[in-house]
Amino acid sequence: MHIYNIKILKYEWPLLKLEIKCSKGTYVRSIGRDIGVELSTGGFLTKLKRLAIGEFKIENSVKLSDINSSNWKHYLNCTEVLQ
Repeated sequence: MHIYNIKILKYEWPLLKLEIKCSKGTYVRSIGRDIGVELSTGGFLTKLKRLAIGEFKIENSVKLSDINSSNWKHYLNCTEVLQ
């Protein structure tokens, strides 16, 4: 587990919004708990949004409502589609 960067995006008591850049295998929910322990306040996540994983970025994502039985193959990120 590696934490490359933690950026505070917003703080409005009692909520803290962070952006965390980390390696795979990092339990981000545990980071929320650990911050609460260090501050002696308790802590937990109310929301978790993954912005990227490997080559997959959220800005390139497709809404499920945009996929249908006619176009789903277009959205596959693979070289072969099983028939």
